[in-house]
Amino acid sequence: MATKFSEIYCLASLIKNDSRLKNLPSYSYNSLCWSYLELGLGYCSSVVSSETANYIIKLTDLIEPTETSYDFVADGIDTVFLLTPPPQINSEIYVALKSGEDYTEVFNYVFDNVAGTVTFDTSPEEAVEILIVTFTDGQFNQTLEYTLKLICAESMNLAFLEEYQNDRKLLNMYVYSNNFKIHSAADHIRANNFVVRDQRVYVERLLTDYSYSNTGQKMMGLLGVLKE
Repeated sequence: MATKFSEIYCLASLIKNDSRLKNLPSYSYNSLCWSYLELGLGYCSSVVSSETANYIIKLTDLIEPTETSYDFVADGIDTVFLLTPPPQINSEIYVALKSGEDYTEVFNYVFDNVAGTVTFDTSPEEAVEILIVTFTDGQFNQTLEYTLKLICAESMNLAFLEEYQNDRKLLNMYVYSNNFKIHSAADHIRANNFVVRDQRVYVERLLTDYSYSNTGQKMMGLLGVLKE
């Protein structure tokens, strides 16, 4: 049975709980999470040798997510819009109407994934621009046990932290508390580096422990699997 990427994204708590990302359109969030997962998988592959940790093969046997955008202009009459090319089977969908300079998501429609149509309850007003985006989740083709899902999720978190390593808002979110005060730019950089370092150590420990428990030679699953 396959493992949907969304199962991994739910475990990536730093990303999932970031207030800056909660208002992203669903397709944008899906694409962003895939970017972090892709970086995280690359990090795992760079740390662990697939020759001794054969579970890495599970992490390369995957189907990447897809995304297709469709743009329409309403004529005030039609309620049915045909999506060409047709969306992937089991696609999710985002539909928005343009108001001024911004798009606002709407839900007064029916999406027929097989026929590739979006049918509105009533036609959008004439000349209104319609944005429709279909997207798929992506998946690992093999079943990943919880520990391997967690490794993927924490690798995503590592990629996320590295990207925003010098972002003060991120630092305040994750390392600022009543017992820890930041008084200078140097303190900020040093503290943020500690956060990233600790996350990297955590991911490597997860990889080492999992490698140890999933090799026939056992001890080869410890430092023996880590690339020099």
